[in-house]
Amino acid sequence: MSRYFVIDFKKWRGREAFKNVLSGHNARKRKASRPYVDKQKKNIELSPLKWGSYEEMMEELNSKAKISGGRKLRKGSSEIFSIVIDASKMKGWTTDKYIEYLKEAEKWLRHRFHGHPIIHSAIHMDETKPHLHIAFSYFNEERGRWSQKHLAQQKLTDLNKLLSDFENDIGNKYGLRRGDGISREKKKIKQEIVKSVEIRQTITLKKEKVIPIKKMRRIWHTIEQGLKKTNKDDIKRFREWWATEKQQLEREIYLLREENRNIKLEAREVKEKARAEIERLKREKLDIKQRYENQVERLKKTISQLKRKIADLIPKEGFSRSLDPF
Repeated sequence: MSRYFVIDFKKWRGREAFKNVLSGHNARKRKASRPYVDKQKKNIELSPLKWGSYEEMMEELNSKAKISGGRKLRKGSSEIFSIVIDASKMKGWTTDKYIEYLKEAEKWLRHRFHGHPIIHSAIHMDETKPHLHIAFSYFNEERGRWSQKHLAQQKLTDLNKLLSDFENDIGNKYGLRRGDGISREKKKIKQEIVKSVEIRQTITLKKEKVIPIKKMRRIWHTIEQGLKKTNKDDIKRFREWWATEKQQLEREIYLLREENRNIKLEAREVKEKARAEIERLKREKLDIKQRYENQVERLKKTISQLKRKIADLIPKEGFSRSLDPF
């Protein structure tokens, strides 16, 4: 029987993610829509929901960043990362054993991401088997700033390293190994191949006693050829599916690049318009200054002319120069 653990790591951002993923699914603050959820079973809440809303969380964390000299989170960046830890169904493991394993896993994650506040942490007991949901904020309270880049540089959020470290520290202790990493489609093909081999062996055992050797060999050959064909078809279907997915991804990348190019062009146009407007205002300012200076010069000339006229009109004798109004 397989004995392995599974870790799912995801980044989230925005109001909807907080509402639907954390508050809705993880904390069960809304009515469960999944049919396999057993409402009679109670989940084990290890850390209650730290904030009641997305706005409350962002206001508090951005305020702390501002106080410590950091900056607010950049627009479009993820604020939250969540981790789900699960294990395969194992013979001899009771519910208490699963809970013990998941609590130790949660303690290990707390130590790995110390300084990052836990938004919510719970062991879900109301689904197929117990598993851990835990969500951290990217804000590091010890550093007083958002630490997406810092975590990435230390490879603490790298899934491959996360799996390796968890296997060394927790997995080996409980006799668990990493999941094989095979995709669902490949797993399906693998299961069908195993099933085909089992059917072939079953038919061989049943026919072996009553069918002559030559006839049995012909049947064997027919079944083998049929299985080979089936497997090729499965592989072909998988390849076609992957080709479609790859084409879709390439299309999305192309559209994103086009959108990015358009945004850059728009930004360039806005920059050019702003530059042209600044130049226009500078020229207008110079024109106003020139007009003002010209007007001052004209006024000075007018005053000089008036002075001369007044001087010509006033008799030079019999008047004091103090009477000169200018």
